[in-house]
Amino acid sequence: MKSLIKDIAVFIAAIIGELYVFLQMPYMEVTQGHGDGFIILMPVFVTPIIGIVLGILAKRKFIFALPIIVAFLSILLMLALCQEFMPGYFIIFTSGSLIGIGIGCGIRKLIIQIIELIRERKSK
Repeated sequence: MKSLIKDIAVFIAAIIGELYVFLQMPYMEVTQGHGDGFIILMPVFVTPIIGIVLGILAKRKFIFALPIIVAFLSILLMLALCQEFMPGYFIIFTSGSLIGIGIGCGIRKLIIQIIELIRERKSK
């Protein structure tokens, strides 16, 4: 039960992190004027990092719903903030979160295999 609660908490934290990225981009553009490079780099680097952390910390399969939620949020927030749908951002956010989750799950499996290998060697 503790594991399920931890996985749900990490999943909700990832969704809040994605919302923060979505809402921070127009705010930074308006207040500090970083330009288009900042608006592109923020989802390219931050979204996969959120996915990697989620993939490492959560072990349930519902974490693969994050790209679907990110896609839904990106469509809603693009229409609300920009009054238009931009397929490029949609693809960047969705694929970035999916790639991040894949890398995180791979790192998790690698760590588990290394720990099992060390346990086997110690038991012999």
